[in-house]
Amino acid sequence: MSMDNSVRHRSSPSVDCTNVDKQPLAVSTIRVRQDRHEERSIFLDALTHGLTNGLTNGLGHGQSHGLIHGQSRRLVVAMLSTFPPTQCGLATFATATLESLRKARPAWEFRRIAVADEPLPAADVSTWLKGNDESRNLAVDESNKCDVLLLQHEFGIFGGSDGSEILGFLRRVRIPVVAVLHTVLTNPTQDQRRIIAEVAHRAATVIVMSAEAKRRLVDIYDVTPSKISFIPHGAHPIQFRPPLTTNRRPVLLTWGLVGPGKGLERAIRAVGQLTERGIDVGYRVVGETHPIVRKHQGEQYRDSLRQLATSLGVSDRVFFESGYRSVHELGHIILDADIVLTPYCSRDQITSGVLSEAICAGKVVVATAFPHSIEALAHGVGFVVDQDDEAAMADTIENLVNKPTLTQQTAVRARRSGRTMLWSKVGDATADVLANSVVQSAANFRLPTMISAAQPLRITA
Repeated sequence: MSMDNSVRHRSSPSVDCTNVDKQPLAVSTIRVRQDRHEERSIFLDALTHGLTNGLTNGLGHGQSHGLIHGQSRRLVVAMLSTFPPTQCGLATFATATLESLRKARPAWEFRRIAVADEPLPAADVSTWLKGNDESRNLAVDESNKCDVLLLQHEFGIFGGSDGSEILGFLRRVRIPVVAVLHTVLTNPTQDQRRIIAEVAHRAATVIVMSAEAKRRLVDIYDVTPSKISFIPHGAHPIQFRPPLTTNRRPVLLTWGLVGPGKGLERAIRAVGQLTERGIDVGYRVVGETHPIVRKHQGEQYRDSLRQLATSLGVSDRVFFESGYRSVHELGHIILDADIVLTPYCSRDQITSGVLSEAICAGKVVVATAFPHSIEALAHGVGFVVDQDDEAAMADTIENLVNKPTLTQQTAVRARRSGRTMLWSKVGDATADVLANSVVQSAANFRLPTMISAAQPLRITA
């Protein structure tokens, strides 16, 4: 990925602006550095634009100050996450987010900071090696050269118990942080609760992808509601094809990394029940085994699914297609499906990329009950069944196959609902949150008490 290196920074006066109004947190502390190569001019720009006089009060979506959207300023954004070639859903999400941000704000500069077990080969990526303090400190320094840090948080990607190493990182960051939380547990351990609470406390803004996630943050983790922004999980634009309009047997589809938490055995048992009822369907399971699952268990889970399909007499109806797919290839696979199944086991799952992509494509979804599915499939957009009720899943699929008009009307509603999930809209909304977080952090800044109206601060260009 190319990087715009044309951003120039103005030199700063020798003033240590670290006396923040009763908030000893990195989120409100934008230091003016003496080192020209590390200096950030956000606060000085804010002063010259009058932002510290309350002119940013009431800033809303799409109303960022000219400091950000004007020609005089280009934001430099660091994103901390996993990235390819790491194989995980978060890396895929981070890459799509970065692409959408580049398109939404082409004048901005974006820098990737990857959390990984070994250095990434890409020249434009700084790597924070798990458990390595030296690489962490270098990653912190790289972040502090930027205007704002966009953190993709998932417990499993950081080192330490429950990913606790992220706290040491954030305690050293001196720029505003926007944290995207991909997991918000209902019954967290004491350490998990402490980690999420501190991440949220140190962030200028927390982004969640479901209303349930926001409720949990407020009720369980004591996060201030005004600090939380809702932005849906993004989805790529895919051509719309009405379901059940061909003479072939209906095609059911689940895709994504394969592992025990996917609940694929439920869907296979539902296919077995449909076959017993004389309903002929095909079920495609598309995706590679999750690398962590393969590392510890090999292909045991996939093999057990094959054995289950054989024992139920549906091995000729269930198709396992391993391997990774490009966005373009996956788009064709989704287009070819009539009904998408998300039979996940977790009741805590607050977001699902598969669900968002399916809805945006106008696919009829039959899902087990987890927070994202309950919210996203409401109002006739799709269908939700109890977690362990395979008969209900089979009943729902049978009803859809036997009632093409119902299925097609549901697909149209899903397509309309999915318009808000397009990556173009998500990128623009995320850019606004980043911009507003920088502006608000500058507006909330307080000069040291030694500087008074009788001693005006001199600003040199």
